[in-house]
Amino acid sequence: MSQTKSQLAQQRRLIPYELTNPSLVCALFIGICLAEIPVIGGETDPYTNRELDLDDSIEVLDAKVNEALDRIASNWSRGCNERAFIYAVYRDLGGLHWVDKIERWAMFAPEIDRLPRNRAESVFADAPIIRSSGARLGNFTRTINVNGTYISTDKLGHFFSQGRKFYSRYQRLGTEVKAARLTARWEGLIWGNLLSGIYSNADLIANYEGFLFYRGLLYEGADEDQDTIFACREGNLVKRRDFTWAEHVNGFWDEMLNPSYFKRSLVPAIEQRMLRLCSDYSRRPRRYEIQNSEELNARYRAIAMRDSSVLPISQFLDENCSSSQTSGLEDEDLS
Repeated sequence: MSQTKSQLAQQRRLIPYELTNPSLVCALFIGICLAEIPVIGGETDPYTNRELDLDDSIEVLDAKVNEALDRIASNWSRGCNERAFIYAVYRDLGGLHWVDKIERWAMFAPEIDRLPRNRAESVFADAPIIRSSGARLGNFTRTINVNGTYISTDKLGHFFSQGRKFYSRYQRLGTEVKAARLTARWEGLIWGNLLSGIYSNADLIANYEGFLFYRGLLYEGADEDQDTIFACREGNLVKRRDFTWAEHVNGFWDEMLNPSYFKRSLVPAIEQRMLRLCSDYSRRPRRYEIQNSEELNARYRAIAMRDSSVLPISQFLDENCSSSQTSGLEDEDLS
């Protein structure tokens, strides 16, 4: 039986717009085929070495972004073309590759303090290799301290690259909710869950904050009520304020405090890693507690986060660490 035009139109609406693009369909197919190849994964290990203190890199990262914005603006010749300016920023700090430019820089820059990494001691080291090779063998990103929050360097790439795509979807679809839902489908299809078995809620948060950055990047006019970073006046870009990561980074960027949804084969290994934190938890429990959770949940109401397959870290440690380890907490270090 042939389908009516209305039936065909309804079916098309169920397909993400990006999947109607032949090149992106091809990319998705390649991603599926390469799902077990370790070089593709860019996952973070949010539990290992978390007892170590890191210097806050926010000043260095703020300077890196502001230098890029100032450089682009000083050489700008395309008037008030917001789309072109956004793309120029994305091209400078993001990029068309698995590891974005600012992310790669943060992984190796000597001025950025990073947690050590050891694949043999990773949170995924004991996971069944056949069922979880994407996460177990993946190319782990580095953990850094930004605005007092421990985040993985891949969040910087999500901010500038996936944030730009989020903003593009928002402009096309008209609402944050629709753009957020489509972005979450990609996290479930290829960028996270399909390749590694991990659906990262923190990735979605970084994507959304990147969207807010691009939405507040450039305003054409002189309305002082518009709190954008740049204004465009008579074709010239005027910087009104500096960028700072403090406006965007919070505890929901930390995949230990805002845990991901993991496929079942990964959960036992993760829980074993969490149990190794009991001793440090007894000394500094606040490091394992999310702050302002109600406020953050309200901020990210539109984001399609999934309930994690592991308990929140503080709840898990409260329930599973021995009473002798957690009684009489003095909290030597509140960080």
